[in-house]
Amino acid sequence: MDQGQDRRRYARIPMNLDALISVGGRPPFACTVRDFCVAGMFIEVEARELRAVKPEDRATLYFAVVSGEERRELQLTLAICRVIPTGLGVAFDNPDPVTVELLQEIAGPPPVPVESLTETQRRFAPEFGRVLPRMTALVEKTAEQLAVEFTRHLGDALFAAARDSKSNRDMSFFTDVQNELRRRADSITKRVPQTLAKAAAILGNPLAERATPAPVTSLSNLSLVDKEEFEEFLSVSEAVSELETRHKDALHALSRRLGVLARRTLADADNPVGPAVVCNAFAEELKGMLTSRSVSDLAYKSLRRLAEPHLARLYDDLNQLLIDNGIQPVLEQEKLAIKQLGAQRRSDAPPPLERSAAGAQPSVHDELLNRLSTTGPLQSGMPGGAMGGAPAHAGGGPGMAGAQGLAGGPGMPLQGMPGGGPGMVGAQGGPGLAQGGAA
Repeated sequence: MDQGQDRRRYARIPMNLDALISVGGRPPFACTVRDFCVAGMFIEVEARELRAVKPEDRATLYFAVVSGEERRELQLTLAICRVIPTGLGVAFDNPDPVTVELLQEIAGPPPVPVESLTETQRRFAPEFGRVLPRMTALVEKTAEQLAVEFTRHLGDALFAAARDSKSNRDMSFFTDVQNELRRRADSITKRVPQTLAKAAAILGNPLAERATPAPVTSLSNLSLVDKEEFEEFLSVSEAVSELETRHKDALHALSRRLGVLARRTLADADNPVGPAVVCNAFAEELKGMLTSRSVSDLAYKSLRRLAEPHLARLYDDLNQLLIDNGIQPVLEQEKLAIKQLGAQRRSDAPPPLERSAAGAQPSVHDELLNRLSTTGPLQSGMPGGAMGGAPAHAGGGPGMAGAQGLAGGPGMPLQGMPGGGPGMVGAQGGPGLAQGGAA
């Protein structure tokens, strides 16, 4: 097994992109893209939406990217690879390289100035220096205990898998992985605590720049080695999603307090001791070793199970440490934010211009949802057809009526959907009056 592979091409990159997804031609529903790599994504979905979804289903993701003053409505065709209680692991199906590259820009870490650790810490709040020694000690102790337990439990699981194998080939495979784990055990128990201690010291992710760019591709075009690495990406994303859900409240409280020290807003996915950074620290030490889905699942399910109690104690201890040092002892209730589905602004784009309520227009995804709630699902297999079974036209169709029968706005084209849908009737209204704009 090649441990000389310094970087993973399909390393997990956290992101936060609100979107809509339609599975099997059914009406789309809200979702959030949480993890990205150049071959696929992990998409967070509410549990009730997963009941009719199964592996090998085809899906379409609708989202928007804002760059400068330009808003681009985009979509991607996906193949469902995994369905878990918190969401979907998906692979790109013949993706447009430009669209995936735009996603890669959004998912990439923000530019970090080249500076020494001392210069980095100088930008933090004065209280940081007071809490850092104790915080580092807690992180290192937890990471060391978790790494020792993980290597032992995974070794036992691999031994059991080899013992229970139904063929000599499978037995030899699991035995080889077990031997490789033994060779790496000391490195894992040493380097994982070091990585997480550094994360605490910089209040960031020291592995953010470790992914090597790879060409955009679809699952059908991946080599055997690439598929193994993509399966590992899905296994890591699954573990991270489940741990973030399990520790949601304590993790969010910790992110807010650490954000005070860092003097910036700190997302839960970027928390230096959050599940994303912890799991990626282990993935970095396991790269090139987990060469099948069965082994990858075995490793990260073990890690998730073992990490859960350790992280629960760590988050409680760190929150209490910060409270004791006057770092937001009482957290103010956050204002409820109303999301605009499918919009993601690139880091270099200026904030959007404010518009009056009278002039505000619904997003294309809001109109899409409104249409589908009345007209039914997308036409299965349409290469850009209209909503509700109406044929696509070169120009927009009639506008959609409002809730009281008012004339709707212009037909809003989505990429791949040249024409608007038919005019809809409001809850008590007459026909839509306005004609859709040209495609």
